[in-house]
Amino acid sequence: MSWRGRVLALGAAGLLLAAGCSNTVQGDAAAGSQETSAGKPVAGQSEGLIAALGAVRSTRESRVAFTYGDIAAIRDLVEQDRSRFEPLSGWGWDALWIERENVKKGIDLDIDAMQEAFVAGLPPDWVGVIRGDYDVTAVEAKISARGATPKKDGEATTWVVDASQGIDYDGPFSDVVHTNEFNVTRTAPGSFAYSSGAAAMEWVAATQGETLADDPVTMAAANCLGDVVAAELYRPGDGPDVVYAVGAQVAAPDDVTEVVCMAPADGNAEQLRKTFEQRLPDAVGPEFDALRGAEAVVDGAVVRVQAPARKDRPVSDVRNFTTVRSLPDLMSE
Repeated sequence: MSWRGRVLALGAAGLLLAAGCSNTVQGDAAAGSQETSAGKPVAGQSEGLIAALGAVRSTRESRVAFTYGDIAAIRDLVEQDRSRFEPLSGWGWDALWIERENVKKGIDLDIDAMQEAFVAGLPPDWVGVIRGDYDVTAVEAKISARGATPKKDGEATTWVVDASQGIDYDGPFSDVVHTNEFNVTRTAPGSFAYSSGAAAMEWVAATQGETLADDPVTMAAANCLGDVVAAELYRPGDGPDVVYAVGAQVAAPDDVTEVVCMAPADGNAEQLRKTFEQRLPDAVGPEFDALRGAEAVVDGAVVRVQAPARKDRPVSDVRNFTTVRSLPDLMSE
């Protein structure tokens, strides 16, 4: 399934939110740790976007796209104002959002009750991680009963149905996920990872190597977003080498700012800003309407545009900037 199709299949999944989440990386991650930590337990508090980037090995494929969502924060916001914040539900867990009831029934994993989630890469090379407390023993029993082959790695276990990204519509998880999302799964205290193939699973399997948090352009875009509880970063392989990022800052349910950032690999943010301002007046779409009148500013090597979310509509205006390539397409014309 294409990136566009995979994201749009979420229905109204949009930008994200929620106060109280920090993007500060602590400990080894702050020092540029060379070991990923997707299996690290999470106890009661989301670690944030930058820590999530630090849990994924940096490869050509993993750098293309990254989505993050603070499940717990979004859940709280939806409870306060469903009509406004429900479009944010599912951000960071992509196709599993529409299959969440099947996942809960099929392997005893209640994703709605987890803490945070992220997906790195695009089909066919991608991996997803969901963090939070769950009954690892119960989930492993369900996966084992479906015939997946286990491989122990310390506290973690990798379960393989098909390591090579194959699609079997009659496979052991055909009643749980849409296609091949559970070809390879990895269980560990505080973390559940899933992928269509074994190679991408290695991005988060505590292996050595630089992480996405070590990539300067990715980090420039992530830092530009500020204190967000969900975000999407997209680095298309065509056109200018730019990381496009969108996110939402939520100081309170009635105080939401949607943020758009552009980080060029060549560092020429001023030229990027000029191009954006020249082309914005002719751009068509609700995401661009959200930015009418907003100022594009250069901050170091990035361009940042901030637009307060309208209080009379769901928080999701700028989601199409990356999910359907409207911003990359605009800047590549």
